[in-house]
Amino acid sequence: MIKKFLSFIALVSCFLLNADESEIHPYQIVIFRHAEKLGDSLHYHLSAQGQQRAAYLVDFLLKDKVAFNKTKPIIDQDNQEIVAVFVPNPTVHGQTNDYVRPTQTIIPLFHEADYYLQEKVGRGVYLNNHHDYKEAPTLFEHILYNEKYRDYMGKTVVVCWEHGEIPLMFDQYFSDLKPYFKHLGEERYDMVWVIRWNSGVAEAHSYYQVPSNSFLNP
Repeated sequence: MIKKFLSFIALVSCFLLNADESEIHPYQIVIFRHAEKLGDSLHYHLSAQGQQRAAYLVDFLLKDKVAFNKTKPIIDQDNQEIVAVFVPNPTVHGQTNDYVRPTQTIIPLFHEADYYLQEKVGRGVYLNNHHDYKEAPTLFEHILYNEKYRDYMGKTVVVCWEHGEIPLMFDQYFSDLKPYFKHLGEERYDMVWVIRWNSGVAEAHSYYQVPSNSFLNP
């Protein structure tokens, strides 16, 4: 029995080592802007509407049937669960800045996904906040080719970033997809953009969340 198990492990390892690098990629990369912010530029935190959107994203991404002709959620946790989350580094020279908002936005979704993954495989979701927000142009390179990229194969990677920098992410690897993403880089909070691989080919998908006025703003 042990010999058979070791042979199986060796076979899987051999497959991964010899697989075409172009075939080793996440099932999808889900991208969205941080939620609504306070109007005062001196405050770095989410507004009341933003906090509500952060909570709403859990249902919108994991439960609401808005994808695949409205038959499935955008992220199917049973098959292509979230394994990694990327947000910009929330500090500059040791001081918190306005790029803490993506971290605040992702917290409810991260906790939900992390608990699920712990229960399923005994390890948590990888949280990467090592990149400055201006490093957006190289973010996909890190996701696709860093030391963890094989861990993402067939799974979901989530990116929450600053809206003006998000379009720059696509320039190096997915420039051909940029025209197909709706409202990319616009000053709005209600979009989710997805790069999803279908038979090895990356495709662009855009999804609408509810607008800001759907949330209370006391």
